[in-house]
Amino acid sequence: MSVKLLNGVWRYRFMHKGKSYFKSLPGVRTKTDARAAEDARKTKVREGRDDEPDTSTNFRAFVEETFLPWAETNLSPGSYQSYKWRCDVLIEAFGKMDIADVSQIAIEKLKRAELKRVTIRKATQSAASVNRTLQVLASIFTRAVELKLIQQDDRPKIETLREDNQRIRYLTVEEEKRLRDAAAESWPYLDDIICVGCATGLRLDELFSLKKSEVDLLLNVVLVLDGKGGKSRVVPLDPQGECRAILARLVTVSKSEYIFTSPHSGGKFTRVTKSLASACRIAGLTGVTLHTLRHTFCTRLAAAGVDVRTIMELAGHEDISTTLKYTHVVKASTHDAIRRLTELQTKLHKFCTPEEMAEDADGTYSQ
Repeated sequence: MSVKLLNGVWRYRFMHKGKSYFKSLPGVRTKTDARAAEDARKTKVREGRDDEPDTSTNFRAFVEETFLPWAETNLSPGSYQSYKWRCDVLIEAFGKMDIADVSQIAIEKLKRAELKRVTIRKATQSAASVNRTLQVLASIFTRAVELKLIQQDDRPKIETLREDNQRIRYLTVEEEKRLRDAAAESWPYLDDIICVGCATGLRLDELFSLKKSEVDLLLNVVLVLDGKGGKSRVVPLDPQGECRAILARLVTVSKSEYIFTSPHSGGKFTRVTKSLASACRIAGLTGVTLHTLRHTFCTRLAAAGVDVRTIMELAGHEDISTTLKYTHVVKASTHDAIRRLTELQTKLHKFCTPEEMAEDADGTYSQ
């Protein structure tokens, strides 16, 4: 008999003619009653009175047959690709298990293994990257609960890792020039991507999915029609800026519907990891990814004194706390305060009272 007690709830599972049937029995107290419920269901199935197989609760089957198709339909292309890649990691860890069998202990084991895993850049996984995988796992459990494949109380607790609050990596004007000079030598398409990325703040998938029809050279705007979370936004272009000139050229010369076209496949890019890493090595830069271009865009807006709501709108941030990170990097008011302090210390030989400072205005203390 395929009857099992898990987390205090009896469950049964059986196969008939290649189809899977299962059910959780929260009201059943004994194994005998659980077996009776299973036998009753089997009888209905064999007699043709119950021919609706249940969605498989095998982790691999559920992710591949139910969760990922749902994600492809409901998420942006970039988010779906990220989910798909992270699901490969989760399937490797839990693929043979039933969804309800994935325990907190198994998840902790996954976290330890992921922190040790070496990436294609020959570095270990960051806590932030592992947390993104854990977020996908949480989404899988949420979807399973919504489909009533498991009970809310059955889902294990997922504790994310503490992330180091490292400084936001952005490019200075001088670093951008060095990187673009290095890219222009061997990868001119990368030079274009860097310029457009720094000037528009588009996410990686938004850059690669940008179509010629979404660049309006009359209104001088880029239309992001399917951003993160399926939201759209408009990013203005400087009519005299280099970014606008590059987009105008690519609209004409691109042989596909996309702005950025791979010279190898002729289709849109999926990644430029190797060429970017090589250009960074030539330019002597470290810690730079395509997402750095987006950081650069937001940081420069903050440095220019653009208000936080406008930055949030241009970047397409869902939460203002994300935008505030950039205003904290470059906060004009605090810089101005330190500048005034320096001026005061330069002007005065000592800290003095307001009365003494008033006398100084008459030249008493000035030399």
